Amino acid sequence: MNKQPTNPEEARADKEAMRLLQQAIDACNDNPTAQVAKQMMPLADKACEMAVGKYARARCQENRRLMQEIIDNEPPAEVTAEAQLVEQALNDYVRQPDEIRYARELVEKTRPQLNVIAQKIGKEHPFYLRLSTRVVDDAINNMSAEINLRMQDVDNQQGLLRAKLTVTEAMALFRAMDDMDMIPQFKSGRYSENRITLSTAYNKIMNNTDSGGRGSWHWSMQLLGWAVIIGIILIVKWACSR
Repeated sequence: MNKQPTNPEEARADKEAMRLLQQAIDACNDNPTAQVAKQMMPLADKACEMAVGKYARARCQENRRLMQEIIDNEPPAEVTAEAQLVEQALNDYVRQPDEIRYARELVEKTRPQLNVIAQKIGKEHPFYLRLSTRVVDDAINNMSAEINLRMQDVDNQQGLLRAKLTVTEAMALFRAMDDMDMIPQFKSGRYSENRITLSTAYNKIMNNTDSGGRGSWHWSMQLLGWAVIIGIILIVKWACSR
């Protein structure tokens, strides 16, 4: 159990721990590479050992965790080129509008590189699974955003048609991603939950021909629960996040 400093010596220990930790943080901020993180890890470990107070220990442990993430996300040497191409595609993707077509382009563009990475280091390799999961996770972000937008405009036949086309496009992209490798907890959790929710919504919306007022769509908005999905997107970020 963490404890607060109760005497000047413990307070000095916390101050020194924060000083060492800040050195490590500054070095990683200046050059956020796995090599620098590895060099700074002993300093972070020393800070964690010295810290006494609850706040100091928590801050040391959290920053050590972030350094470890930098190390873990370093691509194996044999797949550096492919990993850089995937990273570039992800960086380009985040600058695009939140539309499903860009999510589809991301999946199509990165799949060849991901396949090569899987062939070289194996489908069970943590780096490969994190990177592949990150592609799927980012694709879901855009799908959720566009569907949520379209569902706000179903007062008329044209809006209803756009919503149907959007949901149909999202279903097609989910089918294309079903065979992609992902972190097991992600695939059985967030991915499957979003997949089931969208499938249910797809069946409902495709069987609905009412172009009446917004009230006739209240049940559909409740069913989709996209606000909940987006909330999950904002809260749950995987170790493979940027």
